[in-house]
Amino acid sequence: MPARGALWFHPAMGDLTWSRVWPWVWPLLLLAGGIVVTLWALRRIFHWIESRIGSDPRVDERILSRLHKLAATGIIIGAVYRAAQALPNRGPFEHTIHQLEPWVPATVLFLLWMLGGFYVARKAVHVFAGRAARTHSVFDDAIAAAILTPLHLLIVVGGALVWASSVPLPANVRQPVHLAAVALAVLAATVFLDGFVRKTIELRAATSNVLATSGGVLRSAARILVYIIGALMLLSVAEIPIAPLLTSLGIGSLAIGLALQKTLEDFIAGLLIAADQPIRVGDFVEVVDGSVSGTVLSIGWRTTRLRTREDTYIVVPNARLAQSTVVNRSMPAADLCFTVPVGIAYHSDLDAAGAATVAVARDIQSNDPRAVPGYEPRVTYEAFGDSSINFKVWMRARNWEGHFGMRDAFIRALHIRYAAEGITIPFPMRTLDLPPGTTLAVSASAPVLSEGAGNDSRSPEGGRE
Repeated sequence: MPARGALWFHPAMGDLTWSRVWPWVWPLLLLAGGIVVTLWALRRIFHWIESRIGSDPRVDERILSRLHKLAATGIIIGAVYRAAQALPNRGPFEHTIHQLEPWVPATVLFLLWMLGGFYVARKAVHVFAGRAARTHSVFDDAIAAAILTPLHLLIVVGGALVWASSVPLPANVRQPVHLAAVALAVLAATVFLDGFVRKTIELRAATSNVLATSGGVLRSAARILVYIIGALMLLSVAEIPIAPLLTSLGIGSLAIGLALQKTLEDFIAGLLIAADQPIRVGDFVEVVDGSVSGTVLSIGWRTTRLRTREDTYIVVPNARLAQSTVVNRSMPAADLCFTVPVGIAYHSDLDAAGAATVAVARDIQSNDPRAVPGYEPRVTYEAFGDSSINFKVWMRARNWEGHFGMRDAFIRALHIRYAAEGITIPFPMRTLDLPPGTTLAVSASAPVLSEGAGNDSRSPEGGRE
């Protein structure tokens, strides 16, 4: 029979009395009760916070939820750790608990630092972006758009360095941790610079013709340059010699340049187009030889894309545009004057015909959406033609593509007006002058000249008379 006060007896375990079991039970009971009460209180606190600021659109509810979960996890880990310290005669666990003592608080604080830092960084960037939106400068808007991800990386770097200095890391592990932290800092700087340049180009494209036309080419070139510099800095941080690498890249670049000579020519031509700005996105251009014409859709690394009046998609190498004579119909301004040639019969009243023509042109100029309102059309007589008196009608369209429709509408309306006014647009005519004494006989098939004219005459059948 077990002794009084003993729970049970086993030869291998000895007597287990309440005095020996209780020191093990109460920390566990206290642990369970403390976790339940603390989690309940934590839930009530976060519920109160959400009721107070949850309706604020600037507050991210996901951050609050993550903070709640992380705080609960930290409380559970801390409670288990304190309960383990309160256990008596921990035996084989003593050494393990002693080894974990510096790791658990540092790790919990590191996790809390990251989540709290992410939340504060997001809030700070949101406030900064709101203030930047009220300024006229685009640089602060670009900083607000590019800084959040680098801030997250820097928060991780700072927390990792503090964590590494707070725990007993082995000497062979501490150096790689510091090296990784520095590499993350270099990566954060590279990501920030890339995002800043990209956002600046996007924002300035609305006011800069250069960026609006070739922003894609410049953005891609700047991104490649930024990441090449970042990669070289990472190699330098890792103490990898970059001089042999640069030499190898130089030789490789020469070989690639010789192999891709045409492609590089197109790329450099695209950069020259971006710098010189002979054409822009949205311009209507024509190559002098007449083989290519259309509206510029984009200017890329290697090619320029055009849309013709027939809605055909044309891809033109940049080198060809750079080497050809190009007529830009949209410069120096999008709106332009154009002329419509007209001819009327010699017996027409020029003043009445001119007044009727200007009236039709003025009506088109005022009512057609493709026309520039307020422009006064005019008529300019130019020459005595073979069959008519020729003149030009001057009109003004909003753009080169619109003038085709305006010309069509004007000719249709002018034809109706001339028919109503009795103004004649003559057919081409030729006057035949014959020497005196020539008799002209006309048949159904061909005219016949008499022999008295001294010329050969042919019968209607084609033979000589």
